[in-house]
Amino acid sequence: MSDYIHYIIILVLLVVGFIAVKKVASCMFKTIISIVVVAGIALAWWYFS
Repeated sequence: MSDYIHYIIILVLLVVGFIAVKKVASCMFKTIISIVVVAGIALAWWYFS
């Protein structure tokens, strides 16, 4: 059951990150948002593993 939750969290983070990057115009903000999304995915991976 926790595997499903793990993949759902990663999917939600990817979708939210993709939408945020599409809406932000500056390259600096895209980099910051990308780092936050990758850190969130890594945290979810570590927390649920």
